[in-house]
Amino acid sequence: MKLIKTSTILFCLLTNVTNVYGQDNKEIKEQDSISKKAYIYLTQQFSVARPLNVEYTYATPTKFTSKTDGNKTDGNRINHYSQLNISTNINILKKKNWILSTTLGYKNTNMDIEFAEPTFQETKNVDINAHYLYESLNLAYSTKLFNKPTFLSSSLIFDGSDKYFGRVKGLVTGNILLKSTDRTKILVGLGLNIDEGTKTPVIPMFTLQHRFNNDFFADIILPKQILFRMHPFKNSRLSIGTELEANTFYLYLLNPNNLSEKYEYRQVDLNNGLKYEYLLKHNFIITAKTGVKTLITNGLFNKKDTFDDKIFSSTQDPSFYFNLGLSYNPFVKKRK
Repeated sequence: MKLIKTSTILFCLLTNVTNVYGQDNKEIKEQDSISKKAYIYLTQQFSVARPLNVEYTYATPTKFTSKTDGNKTDGNRINHYSQLNISTNINILKKKNWILSTTLGYKNTNMDIEFAEPTFQETKNVDINAHYLYESLNLAYSTKLFNKPTFLSSSLIFDGSDKYFGRVKGLVTGNILLKSTDRTKILVGLGLNIDEGTKTPVIPMFTLQHRFNNDFFADIILPKQILFRMHPFKNSRLSIGTELEANTFYLYLLNPNNLSEKYEYRQVDLNNGLKYEYLLKHNFIITAKTGVKTLITNGLFNKKDTFDDKIFSSTQDPSFYFNLGLSYNPFVKKRK
């Protein structure tokens, strides 16, 4: 179970940079090539795949129990959490069956943490202002396997902070379309993480899109999301369900005995709630999300080690989250 959890964490972290290919839904008009259909589907499903995406997230204060070197401490509190997320996806070359693109992204995470000091009966406040940057070079290819449409993708990912270079990571995915009708589409596949920070690189993937009627359908992409979508008004979409959200950043100057050591923090949350999207003029989309954020797992570890060797972790009470976003999708179609 521990291996599955760790693998899922790294898959979600990497798929925040580049996402697997699926199949277009009924609203998308027929295109000249299957790779273009898949790219259009991506821009509908994942905002990071769009040419421009800007998001701001705020979470309410919450309490947590920390675990450092095996010692648990209660009474800690996160007084403030906010994050600014900016990304752009640029196509470099597009051919009939393949697309070469690059993704550039920046995340600024702000946290005000209050640590309890039971021995001295006092608290210690720590402010975190972490800058995380990443770039990926992505190659997606569409073909047929066993006479079924098959989507292959690979990404070379570079990340770091405003101070130092971080890691070189890789992601290879393969998905095969098992069923495609006007109502139901099913894909299965595997994702391979190439990352020094994990010991478990393989994760299975499953995609199901089922349309109950013209305005209500299920949109399931495991392990990323389980959503039920509907169109309550013209040019709008409402989704209810759950999504995995993964974040990572680098920290420094934590060890007074060796200030040159670099550390990495990773966290995966489960966001349960609502998402509302509205299409503005000129293909811009405004997004609002709200709901309950639940921590699945987190960890701080030395950059030369892996997530399994974490020196700090925590269990955390749920909190409410609010997210506002603006993105540009050149392929979105207005509903008649």
